[in-house]
Formats: sequence, structure tokens, C-alpha cells
Amino acid sequence: MSLHFQRKKGAAADIKELEYIIALHQTIPRETATISSIDVHRFLQSRYALSPQAVSQSQIAELLRSLGGCDDVTSTTKGSERIHQSQLQSSVLPSPHLPESSIHAVDDHESVTGEKQIICDSDGNNITERNENVASDRIHLQTLEHAACQLDEKMNETTTRQAVLQNDRPNNSHCQLDLVQIVSLLLIPTFAAASIIRRDGVKPMQLPPLRGDSWFDFLLKCLDRLRAIPILSMYVAYESTLPNVHFMAHKWRLLVTGDDNSEITEETVRRLLLRHGEELRAKDSVLVKEMVELAQQSNSGRLNAETWLHVLSADLVEWNVDSETDLSSFFQDVFGGSDPGEVFVMDRNLDVEEAEQSKKELLVEPHSAFSICVKKKKGVQVFRPERTNIDLVVDTHASSFAVVLVWLFYLFGFIVYGSLLVITIYGANWCDLSKFSCQVSSTVVTWAVLAVLLSVAGVFVIAPMSYGNNPYRSNVFRTISSVTFSAVYGCIPLIVVRTYEDYDKDMRKIVEGDAFASGQAITLAICVILVAMYVSNLLLSWIRSIVSVKFRALRYFLSTSNVRGELCLKYAASRKMNKMIENARLLHRHRQRRSKVAEEGQRSSQRDAFRSFLGQIEQYESCGGFFWTWKRVFNGDLLSTEGVWINTRLIIMQVAQVVVGVFFAVAVLLFVTTVADEAEEARSSLPADTPTWVVDLFPTGAMIKRSFYPSAVLAMVAELFLILIYIPSATATVLKYRSQVLPSFRSTYFYKYRGGVDSVYTNAANGVWCMIGSAILIFFIFGIIFFLFQWPYSQKVMLLILGWSIGLSVTIALKMLLTMGCRSFQYRSFFRIRPGAARVSSLALECWYFGLASSTALCRVLQFLLAAALWVGRIDVNFLAEDVNFLGYGFDYVPSNFVKDLLVHEAHRHPYMERLAQMYLMKLKHPDSFGTRAGAAWRQLAVVALFPWMTQYRVLENQMDQNEDDDISLESDGSDKPLDLYEATQQRLQVAVDTVRQQDPRELLYQGADHVQEMVDKVEHRLVGARMEL
Repeated sequence: MSLHFQRKKGAAADIKELEYIIALHQTIPRETATISSIDVHRFLQSRYALSPQAVSQSQIAELLRSLGGCDDVTSTTKGSERIHQSQLQSSVLPSPHLPESSIHAVDDHESVTGEKQIICDSDGNNITERNENVASDRIHLQTLEHAACQLDEKMNETTTRQAVLQNDRPNNSHCQLDLVQIVSLLLIPTFAAASIIRRDGVKPMQLPPLRGDSWFDFLLKCLDRLRAIPILSMYVAYESTLPNVHFMAHKWRLLVTGDDNSEITEETVRRLLLRHGEELRAKDSVLVKEMVELAQQSNSGRLNAETWLHVLSADLVEWNVDSETDLSSFFQDVFGGSDPGEVFVMDRNLDVEEAEQSKKELLVEPHSAFSICVKKKKGVQVFRPERTNIDLVVDTHASSFAVVLVWLFYLFGFIVYGSLLVITIYGANWCDLSKFSCQVSSTVVTWAVLAVLLSVAGVFVIAPMSYGNNPYRSNVFRTISSVTFSAVYGCIPLIVVRTYEDYDKDMRKIVEGDAFASGQAITLAICVILVAMYVSNLLLSWIRSIVSVKFRALRYFLSTSNVRGELCLKYAASRKMNKMIENARLLHRHRQRRSKVAEEGQRSSQRDAFRSFLGQIEQYESCGGFFWTWKRVFNGDLLSTEGVWINTRLIIMQVAQVVVGVFFAVAVLLFVTTVADEAEEARSSLPADTPTWVVDLFPTGAMIKRSFYPSAVLAMVAELFLILIYIPSATATVLKYRSQVLPSFRSTYFYKYRGGVDSVYTNAANGVWCMIGSAILIFFIFGIIFFLFQWPYSQKVMLLILGWSIGLSVTIALKMLLTMGCRSFQYRSFFRIRPGAARVSSLALECWYFGLASSTALCRVLQFLLAAALWVGRIDVNFLAEDVNFLGYGFDYVPSNFVKDLLVHEAHRHPYMERLAQMYLMKLKHPDSFGTRAGAAWRQLAVVALFPWMTQYRVLENQMDQNEDDDISLESDGSDKPLDLYEATQQRLQVAVDTVRQQDPRELLYQGADHVQEMVDKVEHRLVGARMEL
């Protein structure tokens, strides 16, 4: 697989990456580009350890409905009514601000517990922004939430089972988001940021104040310049995440409305919905009324720029716009600086009198579905983040370097001390090892004991030593625990081995050897470094708590690796969404004039956008490569711009490869020296009357050194190549999937990667051992070849082969020159421009090649052997094709596990996946105030207008899919009834035909008529289907 490739750019690249995201998010194969509530539930379970007892699949379905999914008016209305009725029946004191779409009000089983306050924002600011009635309702809600801390554990368990059974009813437990709705969710931070920037402006850059003019102030100025360097770089990163507010407020609005200042009425909103193909929503009078009410909150009465930004962001006030550039994790952006294990479900069905008698403090944000108690209480946790410090899938670590050190300590410790146990077990006198049956049984027992020792040691060594590497819980107890375990595991085995005396002769030789002593020293040194790192992490966490927010650069270097990585992912997500908007803007700008838009509405703009989109499909850019990747790794663009997360398992494998490679190089050199010395001793021990031909059978030490030292160098070069190639290869594979160079969505090959993802645990060990195997093969292959050139009995034959090879190579070179000359003068593509000469030359070369074909066979054998020797060490790419199998067994299945590991991390750490998870969590935390059906409908209108090519992925109930040329303006006759399905299809067909007729022939030559004809064929096919239905 080549590292350098060509990927699509522009809007076509955006579509391909969105298809890839859907393929990652889907947990079952699905033909439509949709994400179901089951997919979301499983994603949150895997990413944030969401508890099914706290949030069920039916609640997730209601979450997606309130975010604009599930375009089924009947089911949505019934579901909302059922929730509302259940809510009123279960509430002790009904609150007027419990919404119909709340996914938490229905759950009588949800309880509240916790440890500390995670909501740091003051309620005073919110009260001043709302009226007195809302303030009184908030106090009432806090009273109910205050009572949640007194719920008994038995009542929790009983009501939990009842609510789970109620919520898992099939009629309300399934919902889907299509591509348009997914993009509208991804654009939520962009819409919120645009509204804030238009109102308050861009945040200015805060540089250190100017100093005086004295000589001492000159030194301070130098220090200020040094301080300004990280501030400038961070401000540049901040500016790169800002949206194009002017385009969003004006041009984008015109794409939706087609009018500069239209009046906001139900008829206007209904016509907009029909114009953009939202016939199902146009029938929903409740939704239309809510959209009008949302727009009229701006008090302008017309859909101008201010009203447009208002409808896009009015229900997003809970979203903190500054979090996109804050030095915090994704989870902290939603729940504050708390541990995921401290978030508990709020139960509103409690006695108020019991709440008044409670003296425990409960602090919860208004409209929040979760609450935190200051003292620990028993209840239903929303998240169960057990053992996140050993998670190599999501990579939530306070320090990735600490993870690498723990694994190195484990590997060295087992090699040094575990090898003694294995040797003791294998050498035990259980039976006569001279018998084959005894050898087999001893081997089986040894490998079984090895498996048990490795597993048990891994669990009881790595887990306790990683206890203090939690990014959310950094306290003295955890640090002391990790330091204690590290000291125990590092010192106790050393003391036991040094003090134990009852060794046999062979074991004592091993224990007292220099190699064993060096291994003990290295293991102890790793332990000391790990202890020092844990202590320093504790100090850094304390310093972070006292360092002012103004010292952002210092806080960046003091922060955890998880926070720094997620900050870069935030930058990548914002930049990708801004780039997506810019790509669409450039397509709409093609031949677009404001007067034309105002006159013809959406039709002209989207028609030109479609034409430009078809022309953009064949545009590519260079991507990937060895130096391309490493350059972006070192300057940070790989994570902050491309959004490619280098997972910790790959880093562990790479570090282990470096360490093992160094030891292998030293061992090989010692091996060659030892063998050469023994060969010299063997020759010198021969009797003086030994015949010469017998003496020549024994190689000299110089022969061995001249043969195997160069092969050792080649083996080291191969190791270096294998070590340096994995990160570029992994990056290229990820980017190829994102650009659909490697297919994912609707790909049969991609389906198989969803199965057996637990096999990714084999990658780290495979990478190390396969590298050793490749180095050994190269070492012996080239060493034996070099040796045969010096051994007297094979030297003549090898020189003869070398002479034949040189002569054959010269002949092949002549043949290639003749072939190139004949090809250039006689052929053009598939055709012969000089048929007579081509016949003669082809006959001559074909006859000649019967004598040279043997060289091809020899070359193929040598190439395959050498390539196999090197590709044995590469677990990232296939050496044999995926279809090469026998009776279902794939001979080269190891690379599929490597690809699975990359896809698993992409499913958790892709910038779009992280942003979607944030939106899901925000809706879970603020079911009342974050995201409404009306706001989602406005945002989806914006997406359809700016990205009309996404309508082909639209999935609506009782409605056919939108085709690529959905750029029609459905004119209404003044009634609420939308156009007939047959008429709408005929209109789409007519627009497609008009598009073909109005094409400029020169432009058609450039774009390709096949694309337009394919579009027309699809519309005609759908027209026939519509006629059959009618």
C-alpha cells in the first residue's frame, strides 16, 4: 500500500468524510446514511461508559427526536404526548417548565448522588436574564432536586426495573438521524459562535503590558516578547476556528429564503419547508408554529440577518462558545471540572417535605438532568468510568508517557524475573526430558503457565501502577497508591533474587551473569522514573489549580496529555467545519449574483452549485507520504488540522520496537563475535596433519565477521525502516478511509472490520515480534549469501552465478531499451500507429523472450523472498491479498487487526465523533433548554440550502429520497396543502432536463456529460416508480 496518494478536495471530500463517519457510527450494516438511537447508545457506552440503568435506548431515541431526528410527525407527537402525561402523573409538584420532549422526566427510577459541585457558574447571571417566574420555577426545581439526595437504595432498585421495562417499549425506542441532521448537529458550535461574534465581536489578543525605558525594563521587555510567542500562536489558532459570520448572516440566509427581508408568518415558514423538500414537516402545524414563535423572539418581525442568526442559535444558550478554545476536555466542557463517576441522575419524584428536612447540599444547574451531591449517596450513576487509566481504546490518560513507562516496566520485569520462573518450570524433573512425550507435555505445561503468568501479572501489575494516571482524579491517595505499587514491584523482586541462595548451577549462572544484572538495573531505573513522574504529576496538578487563567501558555504545558490532545481535536473539528462551509460557499459563488438570487430564489443558486459540485468531483490533492506525515507530527498539524489521533497502543508498540531493536542489534553483534571466536578456536584445535580440504571446511573468524557484520547492518536498517514506517502508514490508512480511497460506507470489506474488534490486543506484540522475525531473516539471508562468496567450496559457484547475473542484467537492459524504442514509435495507447513494423518487432521480441523468461522466474523468486523477509515485519499492510485464503482461512490476516485498531480509535477519537458525543451529552444534561425541534428545523433548512447535494442522503418517512438536483422552488397556491408527489417528481425531472439544455457546451466538455445524464436517468427512474405507486 503506497503512503502517498491523491485524495479528493472541496465539497466532494467533505461528503466522503461524512460517509466515513456514518460508517464508523453505525453498529450494524445499513443501506441508508443514517445513525440510529441504538448506535448512539452504544457509542456513548463505549466512549463515556454510559450506564444503561441511567439512560436507556428509548431515552436516547427521545434525545434524537428533540435534536431534529425521526421525521415522522405521528410517532413524534404521540411519543411527546405519552411522555408529557407520564411526567404529570409522576411529579409531586408539576413544574410548568418540564418540556414535552424531556427524556428524563419520564424516568421515576432516576436518583441523584455525588460528591462535589461540578457546576461552577453562578445562578445570579441566569436569573437576571430571565423573568421572575422563571426564577421561582428554578427555585422549585432546586427544591425537588435537593430532595433527591434522600432517596433510599431499595426504592432506587425497584423503580429502576420498572422504568427500564417502560422505556424499552418498541413503539418509542428507535429513532434515526440522516446525513443532513448529523451535519446540523456538527454545526451547532459554529452557529453559536457566529451569533456571539456578531453580537460581541472577536475577542482581542491580550499581550503583556508595555514596560518603561530603563535598562532593567529592557530585560523585562525581552521576557515579555518571550511570553508573547505562545500567546500569538494560540491566538492564531483561535482565529483559525472563527466562522465566516458575514457569509452566515447574509449570503447563507439568502440561500434559504431567496428574499432579502421577508415577513415571518406561518405561510412563509411552510413555503420555505416545501421549497427545500421538507414536505413532511410542512404538514406539522405545531412545528411550523414553533418555528414562527422562535423567529419572532428577535422582535424584528422579518427574517433579516439578526433574526436568521437568532433562529439558528436561540436554543443553544447552554453551549459555552469559549469551550472550543479552552484548555479542557470534551467531558469537562459539558459537566465542568468533575469526574464522570460523580454525575448521577436526578429524580424529581420525591417528597418535598423530605427535601426540606435534608441538610445535605445539592448544587445543580437550572434545567439540568443531572445533579451532584456534596456527600456520597447511593444512586444510579450516569457514567461508570471504572479503570479508565488502563483504557487503550479511548486513551484517557493523564500522561501517555506514564503509560509507556508502565508497559516497559512490565515487559522488562517479566523478561528479567518471569524468565526465571519459566526456566524453572520447564527444567523441573517431572519426567524424562529425553522422551518425546515428556518434551511435548513439558512444553504444553510451560506455555500454559506462561499464559497465566502473563495475564495475571499484567492485571495485577499494570492496573495498580496506572491507578494514579487518571486525568479526572488526580489526588494524593491515587498518587501514593501508584508510587507504592511501583516501589513494591520494582524493589521486592530485586531483593528476593539477591537474597535467595538455593539456586542450581545453571540458574546461578544466569542470576550472576552480567546480562541479568543489566536487566535488573534497567527495570529499577524505569521504576524510579515512573515514581518521579507520578510525584511530578501531582505537583503539576496542584500548580494548575493555583496558576491564573491568564497564564494560558504555562497552563498548556502543565496540563495533562488527554486535555492537550482533546484541545487539538477541538481545533481540528472547528477548522474542518469552517472548511466545509467555505467549500460550499465557493460553489455557490460560481456565477451567483445577489440580484439573480433575489429574483429567482433558490433555483438559480442551487443549480449553479450543482454544476460546480459536479466539476469539483474530479479535483484531487496530494496527501500522505513518509516526510509529509513526520513533518505534520512534529509541527502538530496532524492532530490540530487533520484530526488524526496517534493512539497509545501504537506508541507503546513503537517504543517497544526501539528498545527491542537496540537489544537485538547488540545481541547480533555479540553473536557474530562469539561465533567468529569459536570458529577460530575450532580451526586451531585441529591436528597439524589434518588435510587442507578438511581445514577449509572450517571457516575462519574473519570470514564470519566479513559476512555477518554487513548483514547485521542491513538487519538494523530494516528495523529502522519498520519502526519509522508505522506512523506514516497508519496516517495514510486513516486518511484513505476518510477520503473513501479505501471504501467504508456500504462496503462489504468494511463490514468485516466490525466483527472481532477485540483482536486489536494482538497488535503491540505482533509489531515487536514480527520486526524481530524480519530482522533475523534479513540477517541470515544476506549473511549466508556473503559467506558463500568467501567460503572456498562455494566461492567459484557464487562468482559464476554473479557473472551470469551481470550478463543477464545487461541483456535485460538492452531488451528494455529496444522495447521502449519500439513502443514510442509504433504504439499509442491501445493502438498501433505503424502496424507493419509493430508486427515484426513483436514477433522478434516474443521469440527472444523465450530465452530470457528464465530470468523473470529467478527474479520473481528472489523478489518474493526478499520482500517476504521485509514484509514479515509489517503488520500494517497486506503482503498477500485479502482474497488469498484456503477453505475460509486467510493466510495474511494480521494486517486486518491493525486496521481494526485504527478504525476503533477513529470511532472514538475522530473530531466529528467527539463533537457528536458532546452534542449528545449536552442534550442529556440540558433536556429542557438545549436544542429544540424548532431550532433543529431551522438549522436543517440552513444545511439543505447550503449543501443541496446532501439531499440525496435525506431519509424521510413516506417520502422518496431527494435526488442530486433538488433545486426547485415549489410554488404554493396559497393553501397549506403541499404539491402532489407526482407533480413534484415531474417538476424535478423538468428542472434536470432544463439543466442539461442550459449547459454551456464548453463547460459540459470540462464537467462531463455522463454525470448530467446519470442524474437525469436517476430522476426518470424515480418518476417511473412514483407513477407505479400512484
